[in-house]
Amino acid sequence: MATKGTSKNQNYSTVFGKIVLSKFDTMPEWARVCAFFIALIVLVYMTLHSLNAKYFVTGTVLEPSPVNPDSNQAARGYDVRWAENYAGTNSKGHYVFVLSPFEYFSLLKAGKHSLQVWKPGDKQGVADLQTCAKTIEFHRQESMFEDYYLDAGCPNSIRRPATNEASFLSGLVETVHAAAIPIATTNYRLLVTTLRFGSQWPRSDSAEMHLFQYNQDIQLLTLAGTTYGGITTLPGGSFAFADGVYLPSVSLAGGRVRLSNKSGLFTFTQEWFNLPNNPQIGSRIVLNGDMGSELTVIPLGPSIATVYRKDGDSAYYAQLAQDLLHAGVLPMSSASPMGAEQITNTLFIGSAVPPSTVKSVVSAVAKNGVQLKRIAYPYQFTSTSDTSRIQLGWSRQCVNAPVIKRESIERLSGTDDQRITDFLRQYSDCLAHR
Repeated sequence: MATKGTSKNQNYSTVFGKIVLSKFDTMPEWARVCAFFIALIVLVYMTLHSLNAKYFVTGTVLEPSPVNPDSNQAARGYDVRWAENYAGTNSKGHYVFVLSPFEYFSLLKAGKHSLQVWKPGDKQGVADLQTCAKTIEFHRQESMFEDYYLDAGCPNSIRRPATNEASFLSGLVETVHAAAIPIATTNYRLLVTTLRFGSQWPRSDSAEMHLFQYNQDIQLLTLAGTTYGGITTLPGGSFAFADGVYLPSVSLAGGRVRLSNKSGLFTFTQEWFNLPNNPQIGSRIVLNGDMGSELTVIPLGPSIATVYRKDGDSAYYAQLAQDLLHAGVLPMSSASPMGAEQITNTLFIGSAVPPSTVKSVVSAVAKNGVQLKRIAYPYQFTSTSDTSRIQLGWSRQCVNAPVIKRESIERLSGTDDQRITDFLRQYSDCLAHR
């Protein structure tokens, strides 16, 4: 017959048995009962807590890039639906499902699931429009869906309308973006338009771009905020920058651009792009990085051309912006302080704008059908100290003046740079050619 001391002779061969069970057996009966109920309460609490927990499942939606049809970019502002769950894509194309334990476990059972992507109605009373519905892989370990492409595999695929490259890359913008720079003079601007990441790049939500010239770190762009359009470093993916993003430059005599990303404590990725010596102002240049990425830039001069918006003028803004870029100036737009109903008739050009640029800008403006009555050069602005500024707007004194003849514009294009100031003196005041 067993005795109370029998438990002391049991052989506990495991560490758990030696440390826990041996102590449990030597406890008084009331203590073992209390320990049992405490363990039961902890187990019930953990079970209830797990049933109330939320599980996060992520993914990314990509769509064809309007700049490079062979590449993709983040799809922003879409709704993603799985079963009865909904999530929206942010500026980087990411979406997050918040699931209950039962929903998450049902997701784990299968490796593939059907997801629908919808474009929300942009106006009240406009129904949502289904864009795509297809089955994609679910990665259990990462708790994320594979990338969802809005491509030809979508039976209801809706692509962006065909976009004129000129209007997309170089529209008239209301602001330009560049951080404070540690140099006194900015002689040129490198307008950054598109970036296609090489396949070796890690996936991340941020990156930095530095311009190095004369062994100086000239400029930094932190490509994580909406100021630059938002960015996701996606291997093989393309990214179109917000209009007006540029790197201030001190020279056209070469230099290097570094694209970098720190995705972890000890993980740092960088890629270098070499700038050509003396590139043509206003031309699109594709820079090839040492990791297979492509960066498209447009070298520009220091001038910013501000076009004051007028009623009825918007039809030619896209092409005008492209032509101004070819002329080497950065196009911007602004509300007209004189009123949008006034008709554009005057081109104001600062004294620091070189004659070659003056000829190109006048030609670009006239080419787009603007009826110029006055070309004020060299003009002394009272609203800004920037002598390289250019403005296209309205002048009260020119309302009843005749339009400058096309023949005169053509003669201007063939005039020597040294004689430009003398040639334009007759058009600096509308009274001179009434």
